[in-house]
Amino acid sequence: MLFRKKLRTTVSGNPLDKLINGDLPFGWYSYMEKEIKEWETPIPEMVNAVLHAKTVDEKERLLKKLIDYYEKYRTWCYSKDDCWKKHFSGRWEYCHNSKCSDFDFIEPYKESLSSLLENKEHLLEIEKQRASLQDSLIVTIQSNPGMLQTDIYKLFDHELRYEISDILLQWDKEGQIIRKKRGSSYSICLP
Repeated sequence: MLFRKKLRTTVSGNPLDKLINGDLPFGWYSYMEKEIKEWETPIPEMVNAVLHAKTVDEKERLLKKLIDYYEKYRTWCYSKDDCWKKHFSGRWEYCHNSKCSDFDFIEPYKESLSSLLENKEHLLEIEKQRASLQDSLIVTIQSNPGMLQTDIYKLFDHELRYEISDILLQWDKEGQIIRKKRGSSYSICLP
């Protein structure tokens, strides 16, 4: 006697592996919720990790991990039935928001990784400067009393300008330095 595998169906009797007029069958998400959560819950966590990466190397590693995971999930969905393909394409490949009516979720992360790899040497140099920024600022201020804040910026990478500004403002509030308005900038010296 041969046993036939029972086909999963919705409450209305529609099979859960076939699109109905190009749409997912009613109840598909509820039936597939566990598998969807297993695959999709890690994605926002990975994105958050990328956004909070502390180093260039960590960001590179996390971007690669996110992209690889996304591609594995995509491959898995596309190896299933038309419903999984529809779900994946609608949720991840043809996203939309108020800024863009159609984009692939992973593209900005692929572009970020590409940019990081193209500029890695420069980014590592900035990272190195950032690590010793406070010490370098103290040495600069000690060696050049009264130096303009705008001239201090020129000694460091442009991308560190806002960090330098924040540090100098904080030090001024704490009394560690004296900032005096001079033209459109400030002269900086130790108390």
